[in-house]
Amino acid sequence: MVDKRIASDINFEPILDHVKDNQPSQDFGLALGTVISLRDVSNGGRILVRCKTFFGDSAKEIEYSAPGAGAGYGFFSPPGKGATVVIAKLPLSEPAVRYVCLGGVYTPFAHTQSVRTQPYGTANDDLIKEEVSDDSNDAPIINDGIPDAFESYAGNNQPDIWSIKHPCGHGMILGRKVTSDINQNEIRLKTAGDKKIIMSDAPYNSGGDKIQLIDENKNSIAIHTDDDSDPNSLQININENILVDTKTGSIEHTISSKSKGDYAVENHGFGDINHTAAKGNISQEAAKTITLTAGGKAKIIMSANAIILTTGGTTMTITDSGVDIV
Repeated sequence: MVDKRIASDINFEPILDHVKDNQPSQDFGLALGTVISLRDVSNGGRILVRCKTFFGDSAKEIEYSAPGAGAGYGFFSPPGKGATVVIAKLPLSEPAVRYVCLGGVYTPFAHTQSVRTQPYGTANDDLIKEEVSDDSNDAPIINDGIPDAFESYAGNNQPDIWSIKHPCGHGMILGRKVTSDINQNEIRLKTAGDKKIIMSDAPYNSGGDKIQLIDENKNSIAIHTDDDSDPNSLQININENILVDTKTGSIEHTISSKSKGDYAVENHGFGDINHTAAKGNISQEAAKTITLTAGGKAKIIMSANAIILTTGGTTMTITDSGVDIV
């Protein structure tokens, strides 16, 4: 049953007494260790580590410290198997000693886009990453373990770009880098399969100043802010079908009275253009003229004063005063 009491109704005294009773009684210590396993039947974020300084040749299950950790919230990103971590020894009165993983330390290694170097489990599937890199290169890369290090340090050897990345390849990049060859100022969310959301404040001529949703097949939706040729615009590029469906509402396309642009529907393929009103009417209205043309020869022009029908060399004009055929 969910406890719906407000904070003021809950007695925190036992917790505070426990904290006061667990003040350090000996020297504090730090050491490096290696993650052996992340299996935790209690689902409490504990990890199994080896650390000769504290545990000799044995492995010990310790707690994992995370930014903003709380009751059901915080940033939970435990290091994988084989990761080098900093372990803190916290001498307390009860229990006598408590060990906590404070976080990971980047260490040199070689990796590719298709293999997890520090998986969470031991099954073969845990080693599969299937990441699509931005340069489509799966050659082994040797670095100090920094995610997207080449992008972060590119151009000036400074980590202007920050990165958050899951072992499977999902990630987020954010930052601003300006060099003689780079002008990048964006937040980019990217899946391992190369589906991306990009929000860029970089200049338009550097490929920025837009919000873009794009997948691995280059289907995309983009909002352009300061495009030189088409500012304040929405651009949709789809390889195949665009489907729009409303269950109970309506669909309206409106161009405001201040606009000077056209509304165009063009089909350059071999298909038809169909308009069907299954239970209603189809109405078309124009302040000036309506023109219908078929085959480049047959034409009907309707205006407020006349209807002109043309086919081959014959023209029929219908007005209030009569019909004229030429």
